[in-house]
Amino acid sequence: MKKLIAKILLYIIIFAPLSDIKAYDVIDEQRDRNVIWMHGLDGNKESWEYYETLFSSTRRMNSVRESYNTGNGVDYASNNMVNIVDDILGSQSTHHKNMAIGHSMGGVVARNVDKLTDESLNRFGGIVTVASPNNGAYIANSLYNGDMDEFLDNDFTSLFSGPYAQTLPMTWVVPLPSPIFQTAATFFTAGTTPSSIVNIFSRFFEYTNLVGSDATNTDFKVGSSFINELNDFEASVPMISVWANENTPVHWRLLSSAILEKQVELPDDQMLVDVMNYVEEYYNTSYNVFNHLSNVNVIVGFLNPKSWITGAAAGYIAQEWKKGCNWLQGSESLWCSLIDSYTLEEQTYHLPIYICEKVREYGSGIDGGQFYCDENLESFNCYWVDLHITKDVLVRQPSDGLLSKEAQIIEGLAENYIYEVSNANHKSVKNMSFKGPGQDETKKTFNNIFNRNGWFNIKKDNF
Repeated sequence: MKKLIAKILLYIIIFAPLSDIKAYDVIDEQRDRNVIWMHGLDGNKESWEYYETLFSSTRRMNSVRESYNTGNGVDYASNNMVNIVDDILGSQSTHHKNMAIGHSMGGVVARNVDKLTDESLNRFGGIVTVASPNNGAYIANSLYNGDMDEFLDNDFTSLFSGPYAQTLPMTWVVPLPSPIFQTAATFFTAGTTPSSIVNIFSRFFEYTNLVGSDATNTDFKVGSSFINELNDFEASVPMISVWANENTPVHWRLLSSAILEKQVELPDDQMLVDVMNYVEEYYNTSYNVFNHLSNVNVIVGFLNPKSWITGAAAGYIAQEWKKGCNWLQGSESLWCSLIDSYTLEEQTYHLPIYICEKVREYGSGIDGGQFYCDENLESFNCYWVDLHITKDVLVRQPSDGLLSKEAQIIEGLAENYIYEVSNANHKSVKNMSFKGPGQDETKKTFNNIFNRNGWFNIKKDNF
């Protein structure tokens, strides 16, 4: 009996520490990875619900998904996240197999936690950033330098010019064609007024909290001391950048997803595109009708001078509607300039024009034995020339509608650590199920990451 007790004590003294080490290596009998899903500036613990639920049921992972404070700067959010991880995971909070997956600000917070934590106590053994402003968010610069205010002012002025022009007394002499009345009735009944279009942008900022937090916006300005220090830090853990690449028109798709995500929790990117296509058609129709009315009355004015007044009024209204047309057609380029996802490219246009030059021909003859030249003879030499017009134009570059491709990718990453999610914007990348079976590019990307060899591999659940 004494020998048995001695053997038990010896086992406890010698093997118990080894048992502790083994327990540290194995997170769970049926799971081999703690995955911390971190939301962005505009999110909460529900942000990653769709993919966290999906992969927790198909991969050998134990998921953590909680809300944390994002309104007081990245350092504050990072310390808040550290406390959450420590409270939930306890002794496993610094496990070398912990993986952080962060959307938007969440990816930057994960990198900052790695920067702020002693290397021997790393809370994350690897980090995946998804549509994160790893090199800053230029939209923050645009908010501070006044470009965003100018964009919204131009939006308001341009879209209201046409409707407002029709209320002026001088325009009452213009007989409005019945199609305009019918279109306007449909347009305003649907609630798609110019004011509601302008309000789309304010609603977007309200939903995303891009304004209202000076500390966080200051951190995310391109060129800020925080961004520079973060990118100067040499991380000791492997990292992957997932960048989202949206189809044109990126601004309407982003705003559509932002609005619908709050209303129905499914960030469909098509709703606002359809609405704005209708709006643009309405503005173009209004311009064309009044422009045609102006031209007709100018011609009729040669028979009835009073028609010139009507023609002038109609022409004025047409040009006011044209302002809205021009803004709508150029709005995507303007938006891309606010998020710095454009380049200035020199483009040359070839314009064939017909030129006629006056040519003086000299005749000659004899009159009474005297030779003479007739300098009054003239003719025209006409020919086609190809006129070259060169100018700089804004060309859209890949982005998720809020962040450019360059902003999303961590500096210095090898190509095989960079993944693209196509047809996704900054909001929809968190849930692409609305695209239909086989079109969920985010799901495909996560599967590719979890299936790769090396640290990021997470085995499939076979039980």
